[in-house]
Amino acid sequence: MWLQGAIGRVGGSTLYTANGETIIRDGSSDVKNPQTDAQMIQRVFAKTAMAQYSAMQEIVNHSFQGKSAGSKCMNHFLSLNMNYYRSRAAELQSQGVSLDEFFQFMAKGQTKYTPTAAIISEGSLPAINAGIGTQGQFAYFVVGTFEETLTYKMIANQYGLKRGDQITFVTVEKLIGQQNYIFKYARAILDPRNSDGTSAPMSVAFVSNGEIQYPNIRNKGKFNTLEYGGGQLKYKLTPGNVVATGVIVSRKERGAWKRSSCQLVLNENLLETDRQSLAQAVANSYSNGEIYTDSEQYLNNAGTGGQQGNSIAAEGSDEPQYSNIVTINGVQQDVGGGDVNIGSELRSIVVTGANIPSGVLTLDDTVGGGGQSRAFDGSGTSASWTGLIVASSIDTKIVKRNGVTWFIINMVSGNME
Repeated sequence: MWLQGAIGRVGGSTLYTANGETIIRDGSSDVKNPQTDAQMIQRVFAKTAMAQYSAMQEIVNHSFQGKSAGSKCMNHFLSLNMNYYRSRAAELQSQGVSLDEFFQFMAKGQTKYTPTAAIISEGSLPAINAGIGTQGQFAYFVVGTFEETLTYKMIANQYGLKRGDQITFVTVEKLIGQQNYIFKYARAILDPRNSDGTSAPMSVAFVSNGEIQYPNIRNKGKFNTLEYGGGQLKYKLTPGNVVATGVIVSRKERGAWKRSSCQLVLNENLLETDRQSLAQAVANSYSNGEIYTDSEQYLNNAGTGGQQGNSIAAEGSDEPQYSNIVTINGVQQDVGGGDVNIGSELRSIVVTGANIPSGVLTLDDTVGGGGQSRAFDGSGTSASWTGLIVASSIDTKIVKRNGVTWFIINMVSGNME
């Protein structure tokens, strides 16, 4: 208990604060990295899960019933999806199916985001199962049979929903002629409203002429495609092709938010050249395409590739090195050119570089947290901090271990500059 609130190193251990608790981590320097296939598979799982969270965190940072928004939801998302990858891979192997047929994964060191069949929400509400058209021209879910008009009541009856429930449409789409994937979402409230704001009956039409009818003021987001036909509600949020989709139902009940469970449906064929199996991702995670960083063992630095170095390289230095490209709240920012504005509360920071053990970087909350210092969790090539700072005025800075300021963050009314 006398170590409560302590940070830094004590003997072979590192102390840091997370979620209001002081945590001691083994700081053993005798760490081996043989990169066995089993270890690389685990790294591919972690890389894939973290990339999904980063792309979709506007939704998945609060989409798990009973989990508080922010780091609790993030940790649950990562654990849930990595367990799914692991159990599904084991299931396929027990059936004699090759891991070359288990899609979609990202290799260690890969920077381009590609979607996977991620679990994006969990809860007790009735689930709406979505699908994707063969060519990705639309996403859809089934409503009724072949009635001419789709009403609010038909949707509620089909899935056991109530007036006031929120339906969130989630897609990952690829724009025509491009190879990048964009995460989009929109919501509709099952509470139709007349133009004067009064309540309309649930028997009115939900959609007509590509738009939601009798819209609630809480609705948000624009649809590129929204139509009903053949017992299906078809939707799309951009002019591109839908590669992955899901639907989340939300309801507030006795002061607590409930969710439905949702796992994205993935159309693997639409990934085209980006399609990568678990076996391929593991193979691509080895030396080819690996980012070069100095090995602690001097003789173990042979290899090809990398950027141009200095004419005379510095010897004998293990000082941490940092990239100016920093991922703040899941968005990459170049902090080397001056001020950075994120326009929201500070939730997470990830920096990359070399020689970055835990505790080398700290986030000093000198106003909102009463002078508390929060250490980054380092892995050698990256360091990350997750949490939530929502105080209206916070002076923070990230510093190197020797006290030299790396960059300054000034929090004013939730904005970082």
